[in-house]
Amino acid sequence: MNKKIIAACAAAGGVVVLVLVLFFTVFFNTTDSYREIKIYKIEGSTNVERSGDQAIDAYENMQLMNEDLVNVLAESFTQLKMDEDKYALLEPLTSIRLEATGDAKDSNTKITLEKGSVVNHLDNPLSEKSSYEVNTPNSTMAVRGTTFKVESYVDADGVSHTVLEVIDGNVETYLVNPDGSKTEGKVFTAGQKIIIKSDDKETVFEFESKVNLKELNLKELEFLKVHFNEEYYCTEQEINDAIDFLRNADAEKQDNTDGDSNTENGNTDNTVVNQDESNIDTDNNTDNEEETTYVDDNDEPDSDDNDADVDTESNDNKDNSSDKSDDNDKKDDKTDKDKKDKTDDKDKKDNTDDKDTTDKKDTTDNKDTSENKDTKTDTTDNKDNDKKETEYTVTFKYNNEVFASQTVKAGEKAKEPTLRPTANGKWNYSFDKAVEDNITVEWEKE
Repeated sequence: MNKKIIAACAAAGGVVVLVLVLFFTVFFNTTDSYREIKIYKIEGSTNVERSGDQAIDAYENMQLMNEDLVNVLAESFTQLKMDEDKYALLEPLTSIRLEATGDAKDSNTKITLEKGSVVNHLDNPLSEKSSYEVNTPNSTMAVRGTTFKVESYVDADGVSHTVLEVIDGNVETYLVNPDGSKTEGKVFTAGQKIIIKSDDKETVFEFESKVNLKELNLKELEFLKVHFNEEYYCTEQEINDAIDFLRNADAEKQDNTDGDSNTENGNTDNTVVNQDESNIDTDNNTDNEEETTYVDDNDEPDSDDNDADVDTESNDNKDNSSDKSDDNDKKDDKTDKDKKDKTDDKDKKDNTDDKDTTDKKDTTDNKDTSENKDTKTDTTDNKDNDKKETEYTVTFKYNNEVFASQTVKAGEKAKEPTLRPTANGKWNYSFDKAVEDNITVEWEKE
């Protein structure tokens, strides 16, 4: 009897323990209640601004908070890591405002891109209650699980642009007009590149093309390679090829820079040599002048000796005077000849210098003439280019509203938009025509 009672109590105790375990597991499990968002990697300098605080220098593994403003400085890159499966690569001169709510299971992430560019990657599809958005001044991109790049900038005319490049998955895009109103969302798929433009009146899809890996930078390509999956619009080998292409281009650019530097050093050496040669010529001229002066001084002592001989020995002096006179005549002739030779040498040198000066002047004149000719040619070419590069705007409308627009060079053809306003219909325009003016194309429903 006692054994049965003990067994019954033990069983009841086991049930109580099991119930308590289940209770705490269900109601107090905090595994999915905490979101971890942090600075994952930094190259260069980045700072974080928090409400009421000054900007603080960011560091790897720094925990970020809701409403933090992250600023990436020039020539720097920063990666964020969110919930262990979401990544964002922030590029130089990029600023984002981070909004993060919910928990790791049901997370809501909003990145407001104030300027710059960000590459986003989600390892896993989001849950039904989760969201991930990137907002720019003129658009909103919403995803469920994908890899995509968003860039935001304002051009010199004050026109706001957003560039979307989809690497894998789908990105639903909403246009935001200057008055704050949003258009119906459009879905773009892997491999598509979209440019969105807005002025003070409206926001439109300006241009659509295909993503070109070689137009990305090296850090972006390396980021895509790390997170590569089979859903990418391209192969892993194509990413590797693009990386090699950019590295080779950088190496070639460095070689050209080194070559220009060596050429500048070579010109400096030539200048030094020419200066040395100029000094040598100056020294030679100085020696010649001193030699000429020395010859003139020897004439006076000979004249004094002849006068002394006349006073002491008249007979001998007559002979000697005659001899000396002959000697002096010869010496004078020699001196005159030397002077003449030196004068001729000097004249030859002057003629040579004049010829060199004339040659240099002719060369300079020829060079100036050539440069003038090149300038005239460049001016003519610029006029031709201005004429050839005239651009026109092709505006596509649906229900009297702008659906899209294209910028087309004069003489080229407009391309039919990939997106269609309705399932059935067509544009009332022949895309075989060359564009010669600004035109508006309407959508005709069937």
